[in-house]
Amino acid sequence: MKMTYSIKLVLRPDKIRSDGTIPIYFSVRVGPVTTRLPSGKSVELANWNVKECCPKKNNKLSQLLAAYLHGRMTEWHTYMLQLETMGKPVTLTVATAFFKAN
Repeated sequence: MKMTYSIKLVLRPDKIRSDGTIPIYFSVRVGPVTTRLPSGKSVELANWNVKECCPKKNNKLSQLLAAYLHGRMTEWHTYMLQLETMGKPVTLTVATAFFKAN
């Protein structure tokens, strides 16, 4: 049976930094299990599009942040497709290892 997986961006308002920014995490789901992994980036709540779960593109810095995060998510999807193509098992451990290795 094929294992389903997905990734999306989430803010962690429970971890607000001293400068007022909120860390951005990747929410990775493989099968029924979900985990959150740090992206290493943060954003002010005013610069976050809550509806689309991504940075607002209202200035150059936000545009660069959005492009970086989207790029990482695309790389992850490509990695997962490569695993499937090679017939390797897709597990949460394998999915999270991508972010620890890169």
